[in-house]
Amino acid sequence: DKDVGINAVVTYRLLGARVDLFTVDSNTGAVLVRQGAKLDREAFQDPRVELILVAEDVGGLNSSVPLTVSILDQNDNPPVFNPSSFSVRIPENSPAGVVVTQLSATDADAGSNGWLTYRLESGAQDRFVVDPLSGAVLVGNATLDREERASYRLVVMATDRGTPPLSGTATLTVLLDDVNDSRPRFLQPITIINVNESTPPGVVVATLTAEDPDLNPRLEYYIISVEAKDDGNSPVNGLQDSFGIDLHTGAVFVRKPINRELVATFEIIVSVHDNA
Repeated sequence: DKDVGINAVVTYRLLGARVDLFTVDSNTGAVLVRQGAKLDREAFQDPRVELILVAEDVGGLNSSVPLTVSILDQNDNPPVFNPSSFSVRIPENSPAGVVVTQLSATDADAGSNGWLTYRLESGAQDRFVVDPLSGAVLVGNATLDREERASYRLVVMATDRGTPPLSGTATLTVLLDDVNDSRPRFLQPITIINVNESTPPGVVVATLTAEDPDLNPRLEYYIISVEAKDDGNSPVNGLQDSFGIDLHTGAVFVRKPINRELVATFEIIVSVHDNA
């Protein structure tokens, strides 16, 4: 103010919609954040506050200047997954590179404070990998075998590039659907029994049991061959129908009368099939 004396004394005041956030020292003109106010850039649609700084002398003469306060971002928001826990299903034996699911986290901060990278924190055991930029979870190079392990619980972490960086996690449960890829096997590959020659047709003389590690197997039993031999270990022909087997239970039964004076041993080869 070019006046002198008391007429040269200038005081300052602020005008604008957000004077609840800022104040001005009336004597010096220093603009300050108002005590108790909280500046949260993410709360503003436009992180710029428009104010008017007015300088006025005691005579009421004044001048004003527009003042724009830009609220700079601070890395105060961690990445967030929504949802933070979910599950997906994929077939066992899925080849390497198959996309399991696409993960995505958000970060309310701006610029590099909101740029995210992804990594698997735990649970993958080389079976899964995650693309660090896209967040896509892929099948790794190791084989996925449901009979070895039916599910995996992965912890995926998203980290921003702020200083210091902040992180958030999500839990992904991968459930393996069964594929009919396991052969059934007999619990006892070789079974030796003694049968009385007077055993009538229809009597069960042995039950063969097989197992299949796949889910819900439908096992069926078949007699492949019956070889009869006499006391001299010579083949006896025409007795292939001496025994039968229950298709579903594996129960071996006498089909025709047995003559010990004619036959000393029977060698029966049984096959089991999974028709699931």
